[in-house]
Amino acid sequence: NEKIINLNVSHNCFSQNSASMFSQAFGSNNSIEYLDLSWNQFSKREAAILFHGFKKNYCLTSINMSWNGIGVEECSALSDALRGNKYLRELDVSHNHINWDGALQISKGLKENDTLEILYVCY
Repeated sequence: NEKIINLNVSHNCFSQNSASMFSQAFGSNNSIEYLDLSWNQFSKREAAILFHGFKKNYCLTSINMSWNGIGVEECSALSDALRGNKYLRELDVSHNHINWDGALQISKGLKENDTLEILYVCY
């Protein structure tokens, strides 16, 4: 197998350093289409680092970030990633701590994103 298309790294404990390495890898990734990062409980800083990597990616079409404790502050970084990413079609941020203000942040990024078709944000 020359390419990894689906990558499941759920239920891990990412440090800021490992989040940074993943973010850099996403920026240069040319094969992974589905990424499962659920159940990792990222800190605010780690989530922001990962979202920055999604912004530069051109292959990821589906990302699962459910059950990570993402709140309002992380939604700002997510909004920025959605503005920059023109390939992502499905994003799951369900079962996080996204309130009305967080949803408004996400909607700002969606105004400039015409590729996202499915967004899960239920709690």
